[in-house]
Parts: sequence; structure tokens; C-alpha cells
Amino acid sequence: MKKGPHKYGLDEMTCSLIINYWSNGGKYTRDVRDLNEHFMPLVDHTYFKYTKEPGQILVLLPDNPEIKSAEKFTYDKALDAFDIISKGLTQINDLFESILYSQNIVATSFENSLYLNHMGTFEVQQERTLGLMINISKIEDSTSGRKVSLDTIEIQQIIPKEKGAGNLAVREMKTDNEVFSNT
Repeated sequence: MKKGPHKYGLDEMTCSLIINYWSNGGKYTRDVRDLNEHFMPLVDHTYFKYTKEPGQILVLLPDNPEIKSAEKFTYDKALDAFDIISKGLTQINDLFESILYSQNIVATSFENSLYLNHMGTFEVQQERTLGLMINISKIEDSTSGRKVSLDTIEIQQIIPKEKGAGNLAVREMKTDNEVFSNT
């Protein structure tokens, strides 16, 4: 972005969308990413906030990550990493959708899938997780905070108990609420 998106030969509409994204959150997201990858882990500023059950874990991000100096960071805005990352993902997704729309490219549905070719054959019997799919099925905001509901499926290579049995298992994992409500 130092020389702007125009240098890549993009049309004016695409350049305008990228500049708008950069000015309205993209630069901050990039600065936070660079800070975490190259200078310090951002989870160093993790706090447990307890006002009532069950409590909340907060990872705060600095107001000024562009300075890249832990001693000079300020946290006056109490920027919650979950909110910032969620917003950043939404913003970049909106940017891509806007660019595609401006190019008359129609969106299609996304199908969840796993690519497992890199796992090799399953001839060697071992226990290992091959894939984990996590889907956010629902986000609810309430006065006590945000509740995220997840659907999780695990694909495992297992050591079969009986000869001739397969050595793959697919299972839906239970959430904490399901586990604790059955006890």
C-alpha cells in the first residue's frame, strides 16, 4: 500500500475499494498481524474478567500497534482481540465480495471439505487426528457477553479392535454444554 494499488494495473473501482478497506481497518489489522508475527505474541496481554459466572477471557490489542514497542503501547480503548479479529475477517470478506461484484462475478455457495492427500496411506496403524472441521453455527449477544455455538466434526485414524475392521472414524464432537448437561 506504500505506492497504492494503482501500481498493479487495477481498475479505478477496485483501487477505490482497496483504499477504503485499508483506511477503515485494514491497516490496523495488518499492523496487529505484523506485531504478533515479528515482534511479540499478542496473547501476552490476556486477562480474566470476572463479573459473574462463567467469567470471560480477554486478549487486549494495543491502540497503537504501528509503533512496534511494547513499552509505548496504550490500551485505553480496551480493544478485544475476538471483536477485532471478527471485524477484520468480515471487512476483508466484504472487500473481496465488493471487488467480485464490481467485476460481475457471481458468488456461489461454499461447501465444507477436507483435503487429506498429504496424510499418505492408512496402512500403518496409528492413532492420529486427520482433520477437524469447526463451524460457527450461531453467535448470540446478551448482557452477559457473547456466546458462540460450534459444530465440530473430527476425522481420526484409529487402531481397529478387530482384524478386518476399518481404521477411520468420523465423529461429531460434543460441546461443553452437552457434556456438562449430561452429568
